[in-house]
Amino acid sequence: MTTTLLALAFLSQSQAAAAPTVAFIPGLNLSGEKNKDLMQRQTEKVSKFLTREFSKKGYNVVSEAAVMEAIKSLKIDLTDEEEYRKANFFAIAKQVKADYIYVPVIVNSEQKQQDRDLYTDREGRTDVKAWFLDVKEEKAVFSGKIFIGRSGGLRLTLRPSDRQVQAAENAVSESLKEAWKAIGVR
Repeated sequence: MTTTLLALAFLSQSQAAAAPTVAFIPGLNLSGEKNKDLMQRQTEKVSKFLTREFSKKGYNVVSEAAVMEAIKSLKIDLTDEEEYRKANFFAIAKQVKADYIYVPVIVNSEQKQQDRDLYTDREGRTDVKAWFLDVKEEKAVFSGKIFIGRSGGLRLTLRPSDRQVQAAENAVSESLKEAWKAIGVR
């Protein structure tokens, strides 16, 4: 019985070691939004979503702290859009030993209001510019591509900006659908 348990534990460890590793750069919000709380909620929602989705697909996710340390040690200034280059992203991924790197940058966030007869309808929209790079192959699955997320829904919300937060996740979700398809992940 113990031999079987040991064999299963070894198999689980070897499968985990064989699982691809992904890094993503957290917290990039260049939308110009004045509401700092909204920006923070958007980036947190995107980070949690990415961690959950990559984990569900069997990826090992590099910790945000390790990614941020790599950025610091490589002296890449992500407050400067000129630094948003595949070469820099590949360098970060190699530093943290990732097989893939995903870089989402929120570049626009807005809310539109439509007055109806009995209510006001609001829609959040967030545009995300994203890179998904295959580090082993040193190629881009997509590079600097814009994905648009929209969010409508319930008429009553405590904070109308919640639609913009959900729209950020929706944009990233759209980009991941394209990534999964391109690399053959179901």
